[in-house]
Order: sequence, then C-alpha cells, then structure tokens
Amino acid sequence: MLPSGKTRYMVLLDIPFQPDASACWRISVPGEGVRVFAERHAALRFAMDLAKKQDETVGHVTYISLEGADGRWRLFDANFRTVD
Repeated sequence: MLPSGKTRYMVLLDIPFQPDASACWRISVPGEGVRVFAERHAALRFAMDLAKKQDETVGHVTYISLEGADGRWRLFDANFRTVD
C-alpha cells in the first residue's frame, strides 16, 4: 500500500539486442536521464537492480523489455520472470 497522495507509475526499461551506433547500450531512466553501458550484460544487471529498487522503495511497477537474438521483444518483471 502506498502512502496517501502517492501515485504508482509503470516504468519500462528497454534493452535492445544490438548496441547503438556508438557500440553502447543506453537505458532511459525516468527522472534521471540516460545511463550508458559498454556491455549488454551490464545494462541488464543495472535494469534488474533498478527495477527491484523502484518496486520496493518508490512503489513503481517496473518492467524490463528485452530484445532477443530473434528480434522479438519480451517483457520481464523486477524478478526477471516473464510477463504474459
């Protein structure tokens, strides 16, 4: 239960399969700007940690949208369980 007057938001963190033109992965964090990572694994670890933190402390529902090698995007929750 959120404190009175608090709003619960849904946050989506996108991680593509391929890096961008500068060979990096970028994650846009609402209210904080863009975080840049040299490795996809580091971007994923950051997204998972942030999702758990936001779910527990801020009360936002945070999902990770991850692109697979097949080009399909899949949605995961803060515990890295698939969301149907």
